[in-house]
Amino acid sequence: GTGTGTAGSTKHRNDARHPILTRCSPCRGPVRGGTTVVLRGRRLRLTTAVFFGGRRGRRLRVLSASEIEVLAPPGHGRVHLRLASAVGSAGITRVAYSYVKARRSEPMGVRPLGPDGGRYPMTVNEGRGSGL
Repeated sequence: GTGTGTAGSTKHRNDARHPILTRCSPCRGPVRGGTTVVLRGRRLRLTTAVFFGGRRGRRLRVLSASEIEVLAPPGHGRVHLRLASAVGSAGITRVAYSYVKARRSEPMGVRPLGPDGGRYPMTVNEGRGSGL
């Protein structure tokens, strides 16, 4: 995937007052959680909670009527997102978030590439300076 999920509607009734989620970015992150996820849709100002499967996201921040930000909780596999609002639950959306296991030698989203194309290990000097 491209890291962006989309959806058209929810599985439950779509009351005109409920927020509607249409996409997320990124739509994947580590099983330990902690990824900041931006959600887009309509009437998102009414959102009071975001659930990743059965787990509640943390640090919900409403950016606008069409965009919110939330910290993904720990989890496993592929889960659907659900929004809750002051007017009730908006149901389970078709927008999904995937938890992936990061390889121990490589932080999420970082690939060691250099003049050798990444064939040899890289060393990062965290000391006082390299004199360069």
